[in-house]
Amino acid sequence: MTLSLGRTWMLALGVVLALGLVAWAIATRRRGTLRPSGALVALAGAALIVYQGLVDVGLAHEAVLRFRQPRMLPLVAALAVWLGVRVSRLPLRMGRVRRVLVAALSAAAALAAGLVVAEPELGWPLDRMAVVVTVDRSRSIDLVPGAGARVRAELQLAETSMHAEDRIGTIAFGATAATEEPPRRRGEVSPAQRAPVGRDATD
Repeated sequence: MTLSLGRTWMLALGVVLALGLVAWAIATRRRGTLRPSGALVALAGAALIVYQGLVDVGLAHEAVLRFRQPRMLPLVAALAVWLGVRVSRLPLRMGRVRRVLVAALSAAAALAAGLVVAEPELGWPLDRMAVVVTVDRSRSIDLVPGAGARVRAELQLAETSMHAEDRIGTIAFGATAATEEPPRRRGEVSPAQRAPVGRDATD
């Protein structure tokens, strides 16, 4: 698979940023420029870029989280780095629990505000299928023995293999085509009437 620079730059940026933040935290651990709590906040921004990069190259799917403006994520990551540095500067005289709460709530509020520019969308994957059955209603079908019974049996067979959220519908065709049965759930009563289609030809 050939990957262009336009599809890989986001992943490369995220990886470089994450590694750089880890190296920075290790190098300044004595001075406390980027303490563990601040490093986690900063890495959260880098993780968003890595996630979008994996999506761009096809290694991840936007099943739950999707960004409508992914090119704004580097700005969100920059905000996360700034927050990480600010959180690292919280005075040590604060109680540990209080310091963690202040850091977590401040970072969450600021990152949520920053994410607005990337327009995140949350959703859930759907395991649902719609089956549309076409039924020949032209006069030629009268030459097939037991055609009506066979159609009903096939529809029942298709319905028994459906999941609860699946749909099944029927389109009748002859000289014209028409919806005979709109998609319905398994177990719902199907209409008794047939769609009025010309039977003198098959379209």
